[in-house]
Amino acid sequence: MIGIAVFSATGNTYRCAVYLKEKLEAQGEQVSLFRIERGIEIPEEIPEVLVIAYPIHGFNAPYNVMNFVRNLPSFKGEQRGAEGQKGENAPKVYFLKSSGEPLSLNDRSSFAPARILAKKGYEIMGEFHYVMPYNMIFRHSDAMAAKMFAAAKKRMDKDSFAISKREKREMRSGAASKIACGVCKIERWGMRFNGRFFKVKKDKCVACMKCVKNCPVGNISYEDGKFRFGGKCVGCMRCSFLCPTDAFRIGLMNFMRVNGAYDFSADPEKAAIGKYCRKAYEKYFRETEEKYGEKGKSPVEVVAAFIKDGDRFMICRRPEGKARAGLWEFVGGKAEAGETLEQALERECREEIGVSVRVGNVFTETLYDYPDISVHLTIFYATIESGTPRSMENNAIAWIEPSEIPNYSFCPADIPIMKRIMEEGMG
Repeated sequence: MIGIAVFSATGNTYRCAVYLKEKLEAQGEQVSLFRIERGIEIPEEIPEVLVIAYPIHGFNAPYNVMNFVRNLPSFKGEQRGAEGQKGENAPKVYFLKSSGEPLSLNDRSSFAPARILAKKGYEIMGEFHYVMPYNMIFRHSDAMAAKMFAAAKKRMDKDSFAISKREKREMRSGAASKIACGVCKIERWGMRFNGRFFKVKKDKCVACMKCVKNCPVGNISYEDGKFRFGGKCVGCMRCSFLCPTDAFRIGLMNFMRVNGAYDFSADPEKAAIGKYCRKAYEKYFRETEEKYGEKGKSPVEVVAAFIKDGDRFMICRRPEGKARAGLWEFVGGKAEAGETLEQALERECREEIGVSVRVGNVFTETLYDYPDISVHLTIFYATIESGTPRSMENNAIAWIEPSEIPNYSFCPADIPIMKRIMEEGMG
């Protein structure tokens, strides 16, 4: 079970969290999503994996997210796992954070909540950082907003697999981000101070009360015909950004006010990167294309068969003339348009080794980037129903025991799987 706890200022982080939920569910995960507002919204049962999603405020996590982390129960000294099974330190935590700029100064924002949770016995698995449009400072174009979200989705297409496989991800921090994080913690108190100076222009206000209803920390009230502002402002800017008549004025920071939702359906190809942080944005978008799939495209679906015969299992060698020629792998290949993964595997076994197979459950799956292609490899248990395995495409066939795995050179995508078989057996 995976739970996504999300604080979203004006909807950008929530948009990412919803997309991540959809990707995880497509991989067979059970996922719940709930909102963080004041930081007291603690679920009755903490899931096995908890993703804490938030927008970066002043190079730090917002104070209500810190409250949420502090209010989570302690698991120190506890373990998960059914009776008779090996337990795992509980629970596992990832951070999903968003910011308006892809600067390394943002790198340290999750360190403080991670320290608190680590002391409570949670296992910190890492973080994912996505760039989404500003809701203050200045307004991005709708095309730029669409480009940002398109890049975030490409990254989440792969990052979701890391979460599903419970893989750890690096949390980086340099000297500059450490200084920025430390100095800018004052922003939490600054926003509480500045929030007292918010005003509403009466000639524009239509008394819709969205600002009162939407304030996550209850800092805005309406009494005796007047808006009143307390000292709890978290700096989310929902009040000013989502005001339908742009009636809000945000105190000393009014010169950075942005109003009105972005149109994420705009054409991202029309986005123009301005002078502000140009190099950082260009690097972020370039890395998205280079590291997150073949030019940002979805990975190619590849299937393979885990066919066992007593203490042995079948592997085959890739023939000359193909990429990664001479390396060993499981029998299989690419799924064709219109095929289910099971149908693709049945076809590949007929074409490659001349047998009919009964496809069973999934043994494992992985995502791997080769220089020429990005693949999503799904390996099924399979049983030969008819025929005798023979080479049909000049690909040598071998039956090996787990102890013999080191004697063969495997395709990179298969190497972690072979290590698993050596350590855990064939199942």
